[in-house]
Amino acid sequence: MKQVQNVVKERLTSGMKRMDLLQSMLDAATDDEIEDHENDESMSKHLHYTEVLMNVCLFMVAGYETTATMLAYSTYILAIESEIHKKLQAEIDQHWQESEKELDYDVIVDMAYMDLFLHEVLQMYTFSGKVRIRVANETTIVCSHQIEKG
Repeated sequence: MKQVQNVVKERLTSGMKRMDLLQSMLDAATDDEIEDHENDESMSKHLHYTEVLMNVCLFMVAGYETTATMLAYSTYILAIESEIHKKLQAEIDQHWQESEKELDYDVIVDMAYMDLFLHEVLQMYTFSGKVRIRVANETTIVCSHQIEKG
């Protein structure tokens, strides 16, 4: 909890604004006591800073297993597919050099190949309760792998 408090405090004191969930919660946060206006439809929604901290903790805990699983499958794919690994490494190196700073969220979100790679990992290894079934309309060869129709 202390680390979450430090991250929130740093974001508040630095004046830095990012387009992320934490920023959205901080924009909706207040130190003021929040009154219950059950029947007031015009009331804007606010979060108390303790609610922001608790929500950040909740999202971290809830996303831990899925993130770890996705990282494991991503690492596996990169280990067995050297061309994908090289292409992804080249994109990371290019963005790192162009950014002249640390690789942060704002830099990573602009990596098109990284986005495609991660979406494909999610497509190949569905680890949520929802399973999507895809079938080939015709027999085809992709990266020297034959995929049968149906």
